[in-house]
Amino acid sequence: MTIKKLRRNQHELAEEIRQFCRSQVDLWNQLPWLVLQAQGRTGWGPGYEYSVGMMVLESLNAHGYHIGGVDLETGELIYAPKSQSDIRPITDDAQILHIDLEELDAKPILKQYIELSQEETGSYYNYEEQEKQRQALAKRYHLAAGKPYRRKTPFKVVEDYLG
Repeated sequence: MTIKKLRRNQHELAEEIRQFCRSQVDLWNQLPWLVLQAQGRTGWGPGYEYSVGMMVLESLNAHGYHIGGVDLETGELIYAPKSQSDIRPITDDAQILHIDLEELDAKPILKQYIELSQEETGSYYNYEEQEKQRQALAKRYHLAAGKPYRRKTPFKVVEDYLG
C-alpha cells in the first residue's frame, strides 16, 4: 500500500458518497415542502430547506458556522451559499469524508418530517395563523405537495446562521 493508492481510494470513496447523495435527488426534492409543513406546530426553525434550498449538515460545522449541506434541488453536496450565484459543489474530498453518512440518508429524514408535519399545533399557537403563515411561505417559495423543489426565488444573505 502506498500513499498514492490511499489517496486514490480516498478520492473514490468521496466520489461514491457524492453519487449516493445525488442518487436521492427525488427524495431531497420533497424536503422543502415537508419542512415547511412541520413549521409552526411546536416551534419555527430557520427554514433554510425551503428558503435557501439547502439542508445543513451538522457534521460540516466549523467554529459554530455551518459550512456545507445538501442542495435540495440537485442532491449535490454544496458549500453554504451566501447568494443565489454562490452555489458550488464541495470539491475537497477530506470535507466529504468528514460528513456523518447518516445525515445523507434521505429516507429517515423525510420520515421524520412527515411525522413532524402531522403533529398537532401547540396550544400556545393559533392554528389558523400558523397555517396562514405556512401558506404564505409556500407561495413565496413556489412550494406545493408532490411538486419537485426548484429554486425560483433569489434568497437573501444568510450570514447570521451559515457564517
